[in-house]
Amino acid sequence: MLTSVQVALASTAIALVLGTLMSLALQRYSFFGKNSVNLLVILPIALPGIVTGIALNNAFRGIMGIQACRS
Repeated sequence: MLTSVQVALASTAIALVLGTLMSLALQRYSFFGKNSVNLLVILPIALPGIVTGIALNNAFRGIMGIQACRS
């Protein structure tokens, strides 16, 4: 258990420093690839919603047999 706590504290400290520096860089400076870096930072937050949406779409279309309406 002590090893797990040590690893958790170390990874938290590293994430805190890197996250703070990344947020300051994205907020204050304009640099090449800023939009790509911003996307990579936001992606872990947005990805669970996308995966849930795809899973619900597959469930409705495949399991329940509901077809998409076409216009």
